Formats: sequence, C-alpha cells, structure tokens
Amino acid sequence: MFESMISKENFVVTSPGRINLIGEHTDYNGGIVLPFAIPNHISMSFYCSRERTSHFESITLAVKTKFDPNPFIVSGGEIIDLIKFSQENNMINFEEKLGNLIGDWRSYILGCLFEHFNMPGILQKDFPIKVDINITTTLPSGAGISSSAALCCGLLWGLSHAHGTHQDRVGMAIHAMNVEHKFTNTKCGLMDQLAVSLAEKGKFVEIDFRPFAAGGIPRINLIEQNEIFQNYSLVAIDTKVKHKLSKSPYGERRQSCEDALNHLNDYFGENFKSLSEFNEYPPLMDMVYKKRGGEGAGDAQEYIFDILQNDLLKDFDVSLSKRTAHVLCENVRVSLATTALKGGNKVLMAKQINRSHASLRDFFEVSCVELDEIREETLEVLETLGHERNIIHPVLGSRMTGGGFGGSTIQWVHNDLVVDFQNYFEKGNSNYEKKYKLQPKIILASPSNGITISEIG
Repeated sequence: MFESMISKENFVVTSPGRINLIGEHTDYNGGIVLPFAIPNHISMSFYCSRERTSHFESITLAVKTKFDPNPFIVSGGEIIDLIKFSQENNMINFEEKLGNLIGDWRSYILGCLFEHFNMPGILQKDFPIKVDINITTTLPSGAGISSSAALCCGLLWGLSHAHGTHQDRVGMAIHAMNVEHKFTNTKCGLMDQLAVSLAEKGKFVEIDFRPFAAGGIPRINLIEQNEIFQNYSLVAIDTKVKHKLSKSPYGERRQSCEDALNHLNDYFGENFKSLSEFNEYPPLMDMVYKKRGGEGAGDAQEYIFDILQNDLLKDFDVSLSKRTAHVLCENVRVSLATTALKGGNKVLMAKQINRSHASLRDFFEVSCVELDEIREETLEVLETLGHERNIIHPVLGSRMTGGGFGGSTIQWVHNDLVVDFQNYFEKGNSNYEKKYKLQPKIILASPSNGITISEIG
C-alpha cells in the first residue's frame, strides 16, 4: 500500500475547519447561525488504482494519518458487512458493532465508508480495486473548529470523486452529520458540515435551520462583510483545553431543548418542530412586551427567562428555562450581527458577540473557567494596546465558539494590533499560561473557501 500509482485518478481533497462567528447551539434547535471556513484544513491525497470493479468484496482501502503510524485497512467485505448489519438490525447507531473503536479516529473512517457505499444505487457503479488515502492536517483537534466535520465531509467528497458520482453539497453534509450520529455517538447539528461544504473565500455562511427542522432544506445565504470590517481580522485563540462532545454534557443540553420544546407545545397547544419557531410566536411576544412595560430597553433575555421560569415552564427544572432563553435570544443576536456585518456597525457587532458569550456562560452553561478567563484577558490586553495606539475600537467583542467545555474563543482584532496580540499569548506573557500551564495558540481565521478537489499531476 501507499506506493505511487500515477494516473488521472490521483487527486487531493482540501477540507477546511470552520469557526462560528455567532449562533451557538441554535442549529439543532431550528435557528440561525453565521459560520465561515478558515485557512486551516485537512488534506486527503487519494491514490486510486486504474483497475475498477463492481465486486465490492474485493476492494481494499487503506488510510494513513500523521497521528497513527499504522495504516487503517478496510476491505470491501467489511463495508458490505456493515451495510448488512444495519439492514438486519435496523441500527440507529453502530456502538455495539464498533466496540473499542467508538471515539477513535477510525470510527469516522468506517462511518464515511458506510454512508458512501450505502447510498442508493452506488453499489451498481464500478469502484477502484485499491484506494490509498493519506491524511494530513493543520487543524488542531479539540479546539472547537470542527476537525471532525472537515474529516467526514472531505472523505465523503473524495469517495464520491473516486467513484465517479456527483452529490449535492447539502446532501453530502447530511451524510457527514449522520456519520457523527451513528458512529461516534455525537448528536451534533448540521452547521459544521454545511459551513465546510458551502463556504467561499471572503464570505460568511448564514444558515437558517427552520425549514430543516420541519423536514425541508436549510436556507443558506453567503454574506460579504462591509468594508468597515476590513480594518479588523478575525482571530481565534485555542485555549488548549480539549473537549470531546460525545463525552461531555452536550447531549444533555440537546435533550433539555427537546424537553422544553415538548412542554411549550403542550402549554400553547402547538406542534412546533423546533424551539426557534417560538421566536416570533405572538402569544409569547405579547407576554414579553407586557413584562418589559412596552418597548422597554436593554436585553430581553432576562424578561424571557423570567416568563419561562415563573410561568410557562415553572413546573420543570430551571435548566429548561435557561436553555430556551439562550436559544430564542441567540437567534435574535445572529440576526443583529448579520445586520451589523452588512451595515458596518462595529458597536452593534461587538454587543452581540459579547452577549452571546454571556448567554453561553450563564444560561446554556457550556463555557468553562479557562475560556472565561482567557476571554477577559483578551479584552483587557486589546483595550490596553488600543489605548497606547489611540485606536478607539481595538476589539469588537469576544466569545467562546464551538460546542463548549473547552476549545477556542473568537474575536475581531484591529489589524494594527494583531502581531502584538499574537506575541502576547504565544511568547509566555499571558496570565492564562502562567496559571494553567497551557500555551494558547493563535489562529488567524480569515473567511476561506470550502471543500476543493485538485488533481495530482
């Protein structure tokens, strides 16, 4: 395996990570998100034999990665066995079948192979007898920038290219999400996969999941930033606190949202498919209007939480009210951030990003002390640097990004301060590093292209 097989079948798939500017834990609640792809990526070099066959039991795929010295070799017979196992057992997930591979990088590979070869009609098409796949990456794992979505989407696109089939990008993203659900026991939403698949350089991917929650296709818009934001760079900080969503309270948060949806449907006599449908629900909006005393002022989140806790969800654990208040108000924050992005409103942008972090910390409760402390230090350092350089708005907000429980922060940093900011955190100056003995990593996160495929010459 892994000898050079020069042919027109040899190609490279480049699959980027993603960062979510704002809109956290709203995708699986039928809400709105605003992610973008980043320069850091996974590269997958496919070397396909010229000989092809429709007898899939005889094919062999070997996957080699930089983080495991031993290639992972899968036969066509093993793939067919997975498909038959699923059909015979009506499997929702493959935890029992995978055993000790659950949570291992190889479970993602098996999941992608299953999803690809289980597509309707795919087994009637010829496939290369041998495929060698060499995977390298510049994506840090556990940083909350979606290395798993990059891996799954890229591998599925590569398998489709090798097979000579063409899948739409939304459909492929759904297959990638299914891999995480079935093979890694992570009940993630669809945001990461869509961002990785659909992004374009210089643009943000606005995704409205309300149609998807009702069984349709998400509404997707690519948004260019106002020229005002050209004076700022999007900079992420990897805290080096590693999270693994399949082994974190992520699933509990998702279940709380489903429970809250069921209880609110019962209360109002509705049959909504997602929490986000309550965002513009007149009975709830009337209650908020009265609680605020008319138009009122300030953030409506405390009013919504009060109504949920003391009236609509008063018979249930307070966590359901907190989760619901976050989801409903995060959708509003995404809409306002999109308005700011298009209109060049720096103050409005910073306010939404900061409020998003506060809500994730206090209401959805998915932040952690390391994230909170590095965020506070970030704001203090940039304000100090801005004062020294006479820059009025040195930073436009800072928030945790990703599922939480570790990972990264994201912030807009004035271009003139990026180098000093990077040096501060990467040269041992930060209080964060001195306290936690972890050296944070700066990631320059300019909006970049989604998945691309290029031939190997």
